[in-house]
Order: sequence, then C-alpha cells, then structure tokens
Amino acid sequence: MSLDLSLKYKVNVPGKDIWVSVNDLWELDSDDCHFNITHNMGKTASEAGLYEALWRPYELLNISEDDEYDAIILASDILEHVEKGFKELKSNPKKYKAFNPDNGWGTYDGLVSFTQRWIKCLKQFPDARVISSR
Repeated sequence: MSLDLSLKYKVNVPGKDIWVSVNDLWELDSDDCHFNITHNMGKTASEAGLYEALWRPYELLNISEDDEYDAIILASDILEHVEKGFKELKSNPKKYKAFNPDNGWGTYDGLVSFTQRWIKCLKQFPDARVISSR
C-alpha cells in the first residue's frame, strides 16, 4: 500500500470536462509531478506535521471525507502547510530518523526527497488540482 500524489488540470472537451495530469500536458518525465511513497512513512509525516498535507489534504480545508473526491483542492491551497511540515522535518533529522520503519520500507531521507520534489511541483503548478490517493 502506498500514497500516490499528482497534479491535474481540467481540460474542456466538447461535451465534457476531463482532468489531465500536468505530466501529460507539459510532457514532463513520467515521475516529475507524480509521486508515490509507502504508508510506512505516515508516522514520520504525522510527527512532522505533514500527514494531513500529504495523505489527507481535504482535512486542511475542512472538507469531509465523504466529499474529498468531489472537492477541488489546488496546489496553492496546501503549499504553505507542506512547506511548514517540511521545515519541521528538516529541523531535526535524528528525531525523525528514529521513526524509520524496521522493515526497511521507507526512510527519513526518502520522505525528505519526496516532500522537496512535491513542493517544487506545487510551486510550479499552483492552479493545478491536487490528487491524493491512499
């Protein structure tokens, strides 16, 4: 099991709207703005204040879990929260490395890299819709 994050834009097609990945629209490399990380890093993310911003961004905007898939959460809506958690995560590596899972699936360094790249995409595409799939 893992968390998948991506950014999408609405494209108007005659008769309907479709959501297209920013990777497809801008012909980015396949993983440039599409991310995947093990749920084993949830505890570390939670301790650093990143869990809601990554795993459950709808909670930051007081959207109920029942409405999360219909809600449109923009990159700009969560950027500040992700940056705050990232700053905390980076502030004390020793503390957060202690949460590395015993089974080796996921590491502090992996979460740092994941979050740093996610912030870059959030900044690059502030009007894109955040898709968080657990």
